Amino acid sequence: MVAEHVWGEGVDIDSDGDSSFADDQEWTELTLEKRPQMGERIDVDPISMHPLILNVVSQDPKLVNKVADFLEICCGRRITPFV
Repeated sequence: MVAEHVWGEGVDIDSDGDSSFADDQEWTELTLEKRPQMGERIDVDPISMHPLILNVVSQDPKLVNKVADFLEICCGRRITPFV
């Protein structure tokens, strides 16, 4: 779901994370890299578990914004830039 929000439906990606199944909503770690060109990469890792604070990192700020937008829509949580 995150990859499709970022790159569009049917995107070919390589992914890794701590989800138990494809539609798991309890994940806290995620790495996505777009294929075949590889290089468009996003990493999401927890900074804190209680409260849950996720750090979204990418070389491309537009990708960070798209993931943050997805998290805000899906989770109904506030997004705060980390500088």
